[in-house]
Amino acid sequence: MGTWLYGCDVCQDVCPKNKNTWDGERKFPELDSITDLLAPEKIAEMDERTFLDTIQPRFSYISKKSIWLWESNAIRAMANSDDPKYHRYIRQACGERDENVKAMASWACNKLGI
Repeated sequence: MGTWLYGCDVCQDVCPKNKNTWDGERKFPELDSITDLLAPEKIAEMDERTFLDTIQPRFSYISKKSIWLWESNAIRAMANSDDPKYHRYIRQACGERDENVKAMASWACNKLGI
């Protein structure tokens, strides 16, 4: 997964269900209004209300119950980027309520030696 936040999109490109649904020529609906929220550090700090009201309706393939997965993916992406600017967000995630997020943050801290 490297620094991808949610899949590498190869599956999106080859899935028969997606044939002729979006050709990439058109803009993603309202993407400009949420671009700043899609940075890994913003996702890692995102509250549930913002996720449910702003992100999830535009990315319907992410379950409403999967904010933990979204946060975990952001932590993994930050760790795999090897950028020290993310260290504080990763350490902060070690205190999250969700055990999955904590586990990913712990993995990231071990990987980065922080």
